[in-house]
Amino acid sequence: MATRYLCDNRHVKIGLLAGDTDRFSTYQDGYRRALFQAGLKYNENLLAQSFEATEGQKQLTRLLDMGVTSLLCTDIEAASLVYQYAHQNKLRIPEDLSVILVEGIPSSVFSPSLTHIEYPFSELAQQSLQQLRRLIYKSSDIPERVSLAVSVEECGSTSVPSGSRGKKIVVVGDLSTDITLSVPTMPHVGSVECVSQKSVTVGGRAANQAICASWLGGNVSVVGRLGDDKEGKLIHETLINNNVDVQG
Repeated sequence: MATRYLCDNRHVKIGLLAGDTDRFSTYQDGYRRALFQAGLKYNENLLAQSFEATEGQKQLTRLLDMGVTSLLCTDIEAASLVYQYAHQNKLRIPEDLSVILVEGIPSSVFSPSLTHIEYPFSELAQQSLQQLRRLIYKSSDIPERVSLAVSVEECGSTSVPSGSRGKKIVVVGDLSTDITLSVPTMPHVGSVECVSQKSVTVGGRAANQAICASWLGGNVSVVGRLGDDKEGKLIHETLINNNVDVQG
């Protein structure tokens, strides 16, 4: 799923970086299968397994020299190594390198936030308890298999590779939020109406144009001013999720 996600975002040179794990062959099989389904050639040289930082730095240098635009990290240790390497070598995530985590729960120390595979642990626990209850009370309807949905949690560490994007576009202007209030009828002078629904969405001419240009395949950067409040963080996160460069 992680490899397919990167393929869907137009990455063709995807590296696989594994930490200290005995499941490397399992990750390798899934990686190879997803590349085959996407019509991409499997290259064993784009795989790396590291057990300590110095060797990991060498492996990352080798992968990037081969033109890798995205990295599949099997665990938190591998992802931490990539972020550290990017910081030391002035690489921007995700503009210069996309990163996705296969297993583990990323902490808030990752900046930008780490895109990862989201596992339904809470639902798994609930289903397990229900199965146990059925077994204890010898229920007649005990399913042999229960399927739970796994998904990609999009954060801020993946993007379309710069070489695959359109012309560079810089949008300068206002970034704001639109507040929409739904009422049964238009209020008039002296009347009181009750709001049935309220929604807050990202707006402003610059934000709207930047997101739309990105949807059309542009390599978009936006320059504007945000407040350090809930609305500012919403705008910032929305722009990142729509592959807009927010360095400005």
